[in-house]
Amino acid sequence: FKYVTDGSDVSNTNGPVEMKSKAKWDGDVLVVETKGSMQGNDLTLTDKWSLSGDGKTFKMSRHIKVAQGEFDQVYVYDKQ
Repeated sequence: FKYVTDGSDVSNTNGPVEMKSKAKWDGDVLVVETKGSMQGNDLTLTDKWSLSGDGKTFKMSRHIKVAQGEFDQVYVYDKQ
């Protein structure tokens, strides 16, 4: 996926699904909102990407909103 951080729309394709994303900085956190439709159902992803102060931990928190409901995922990557 490609993003620009000025808040303008960018199109990306994930398999057969075209997604539109907007990315912007909120302090030290990169916030990316992505919208699309999969099999006729709307999908919204709100990702918050952050790096720890020591640069050793990268975290991406994702809020997913679909017709069936909403849920959250968190990905944490530690530098080795």
